[in-house]
Amino acid sequence: MRMDTLALLLSLANVGANAEVLVLDMLGGLLTAAVAERLGGMQCIELAVCDVVETWCSGGGNQVFNV
Repeated sequence: MRMDTLALLLSLANVGANAEVLVLDMLGGLLTAAVAERLGGMQCIELAVCDVVETWCSGGGNQVFNV
């Protein structure tokens, strides 16, 4: 994925500080890392991979849910 395409995707999804984000990443973590960088450690990220939903928060307290 080109860098400008990733930047456009994040801009159109309105990913920024204080955003609530659900990530469905099939790019080997590239999209998740870009979202985490955009959030700046200010929020939690809901990450859905196959049938598992995982929550990462900046203050710890990670949770894993099997769907």
